[in-house]
Amino acid sequence: EQPSHLLGLVLAARVATLDKDPARLRQVESRLLAVERAELARALPEYQRHESDIMSALAQARRGSR
Repeated sequence: EQPSHLLGLVLAARVATLDKDPARLRQVESRLLAVERAELARALPEYQRHESDIMSALAQARRGSR
């Protein structure tokens, strides 16, 4: 289990959005922003393959955290 894995958090944010669960979305986006730097530093192959999805989710999380 990897609770800080970016792709897992990206998927969790999408599920929260589809479920229309703003509280859960805020929680997941907060976690996504908190682990962003450390996780991107890991430079995992899947992060490179899904870079656009990750960057999009991070941008959305930043907009939501204002």
